[in-house]
Amino acid sequence: MAATPIKVFLLAGQSNMSGWTSSTGMPSAYTSSQTNVLIYADGEIDNAKKKKWMNNGMDFGHAAGYFGPELLFGKTLSDSLTGAKIALIKHAVGSTYLATDWRPPSSGGTTGSLFNAALATAKAGLAALDPQYTPVWSGVLWMQGEFDGNNQGYANEYQTNLTNFVKDVRSQLKEPNLPFIIGMIDSSRSWQYAGTIRAAERAVAKNVANVSTVDTYGFATDGTHYKLDGMIALGKGFATDWLSKYNTLTTGLETPALRAASPYPALQVRILNGVPLLCAGPDCFAPDGRVPSPLTR
Repeated sequence: MAATPIKVFLLAGQSNMSGWTSSTGMPSAYTSSQTNVLIYADGEIDNAKKKKWMNNGMDFGHAAGYFGPELLFGKTLSDSLTGAKIALIKHAVGSTYLATDWRPPSSGGTTGSLFNAALATAKAGLAALDPQYTPVWSGVLWMQGEFDGNNQGYANEYQTNLTNFVKDVRSQLKEPNLPFIIGMIDSSRSWQYAGTIRAAERAVAKNVANVSTVDTYGFATDGTHYKLDGMIALGKGFATDWLSKYNTLTTGLETPALRAASPYPALQVRILNGVPLLCAGPDCFAPDGRVPSPLTR
């Protein structure tokens, strides 16, 4: 029996990604376990939920009783993509910097421990995924920048570091056109250089292909973390942005007819230079049987 395709997303960042929003008062429409959405998490999360695939739902924030963007992102995608299987791999830690903790290799200096940890979590998550599924990398969600916004030097280099972060994550995942959605930091007075960070996030989205932003301006916040309505809006914002801009990059890659055309069992679906490919190891081919030349990985 052919494996079932599953759309895979990496969720990374600091506390507003790990989830410091209390679920008290959560509307009942959002409290059910999401049977079509799986989540694998590490980093800042309840130990009982670390490093195991579970149904997405409540309490995947930094501790029991808290949630992050994963809740409404998963639900909105599942509600919009009837029958689709979705997998979220999450690695987030609060009070961290892109300039140091998440520092990408291309920025030089010491690569951030969390850059390495998040990619290790992604690799471990895929390795632990039930073999009934064929993973289809579909996007990265990034919610970070608040701490860099309290350091002028880090804020000034945020655009360069984030550009390199996008490039290096795509390189590590072997997905050069992978959609990347940035949750912009709030323009709170808590972050002295928030304007510099927000401008950098917009610039990266403008200058790097398949990168976009979700503007959190006006989302309910306590000045540091999003409140219930704010976090609900953030999760929905990530999902709405992906559905409106990037769903076509993966739609149609998962059909039985496409896989039947493969001369070998398809292990991975990738998009290279805008062309959807089926790949086994280093060998890839397009749906019409042609191999793009040159083939850029």
